[in-house]
Order: sequence, then C-alpha cells, then structure tokens
Amino acid sequence: MKFDLRFKPMNPTRRVTRPNEAWAADFMALDFPDRPSVMLVADVGTRRPLSATVSVVVVQDIIATLERRVRRSGRPDEIWMEGNLAYNSPLGDFHPAVRSWAKQHRIRLTHDPMLRTSRVSDRLFRELTAFLHDKQFPTLIELGQDIERWRQSYTVAAIPNVNQQEEYTMIIMMSERRMKQMTKRLHKVLRGVGVELKHSACLELAARLCGFKDWYTYLRRDPEKPLSLLDEELPDEDFAARDAFQMAVLHAAGLGEVARELLDRANPTGSWARQSTEEPAWEATAGNDPL
Repeated sequence: MKFDLRFKPMNPTRRVTRPNEAWAADFMALDFPDRPSVMLVADVGTRRPLSATVSVVVVQDIIATLERRVRRSGRPDEIWMEGNLAYNSPLGDFHPAVRSWAKQHRIRLTHDPMLRTSRVSDRLFRELTAFLHDKQFPTLIELGQDIERWRQSYTVAAIPNVNQQEEYTMIIMMSERRMKQMTKRLHKVLRGVGVELKHSACLELAARLCGFKDWYTYLRRDPEKPLSLLDEELPDEDFAARDAFQMAVLHAAGLGEVARELLDRANPTGSWARQSTEEPAWEATAGNDPL
C-alpha cells in the first residue's frame, strides 16, 4: 500500500504573545431558522474577535472574509484552521484556492489537529450565543447587525471619542471623479445592510470620510494640493490612524452599527481594483486619479 506523504500538517505549538501574530478561523451554526452560520476570525494573542459575520460556508466566502481582515488589520504571520474549515482534500491538504491566497499574502496556514483553534473560539461562541439568546431576527441583515454590535463590545480604545472630533481630524485628498464613485459605493453597501440614504446624504458622508466638513467644503478645496495615497499605499501606522478616523466619522453620523462592514465593503479610500466574490461587482478603479 502506498501513501502520499507530501503534506505534513503543522501544529500551532509556539506561544503567541503579540497582537496580529496569529488568527484563528472557525465556524458555528446558529440555532435560528435555516441554521445560518457565523464565521469568526479571532486574534490569538488578544482573544478578541476581529470579524464575526453571517457567512455561507464555501471556500470563496472564507477567502473573501480573510481578505477584508488583512486589508483592514494587516496580515498575521499565520492563521490557525481546523481541517473542515480549510476544505481539506482527501489527502489532508488545504484547498488550492486557500493555499494560493495565503501564499500571495505570505501567511502560513496552520492545520490544527490539536484543536487549539477551538480553545480560542469556543468562549467567544458561547458569549455570542448568550448575547443572541431569545432574540428573533426577521432578516439575516438584522442578525448580522446584532452580531456586529456584540463584536464591537470587545473593541477597546479603537474608536476615538466622537465628542473630540475637532481634535482628531485629517484631510484625505481624493479626485472629484473618485469621490462621486465613492458616493455610489457607499449608497449601494448601505442599502445592502438595510440603511437607506439619499444620494445627497451619501455625498456628505463621502466628504466627511475624507475629513471635510461637507460636500460644499470639499468642492472649495485647493485644487493644487497633491492627492493622497490610497489605503494600501500607506505605512501601517498611518493606515491605522486613517481607519480609526473614518470609524469615528461613521459613529458620529449614527452609523456605528454598520461602520465596520461599511468600511470593509465600500473601502472608500482604498483600491477598488480587486473585490471579493461576495461583494457587488464594482467598477475597477485602482488609482486616485486627477480627473
């Protein structure tokens, strides 16, 4: 009898001590009609949930969720997964699409036969289950919003005090063409999460996300000032500051419950050249063009 020994699962044996050093990815089916699943991505070092989303358990959904987290939080050194989440082949290997994505980002995938992923996720899942106990949700959108409220309860010092907004500001220079496209993206994503805003209100929101008081103030900007870098081009520290600023803007605008999902999906000041398969097919615009 011959065995294929090319794949040797890696056990997460070393101690994780730093934030964003390792993530644990896990799924749980909820006790609701149709048994929707939640995909949880937790920081192993801090035990905090980075992402908790109602998810279709398919490999494309896994990749899309991890891609958004990497884009917003930076890449970890490794991601722990149990075999069923990694979509192992009969030989015990990770799904080729998952391997390809991890290689692209230089992330080590760790097959977890020691169940250390569960040790990270079980407590969070128990607390989420208790949070949702006896609640009813007419739609999956409302369920997802309540799960996000639970996740945000773990956020410590991540959002500046919105009452001190004037002391915590920045100006992000974007072309007028891009700002109008950003407005369309914000409108579509907001509608997708059950928030209806008029086009004019989305224009105002786009301007505030870029540090301007309103759309009229943006139109009066100095056209000679250079355009700002996109999110992906910023150093990690500068990106974290921009992300925190935009989260504060959304909280101040009364959109705190959907703020994280809105930034992740609309990606207002990031590259639009690549979008995850679970998001709408936006136009591919990679640069902050001068038009």
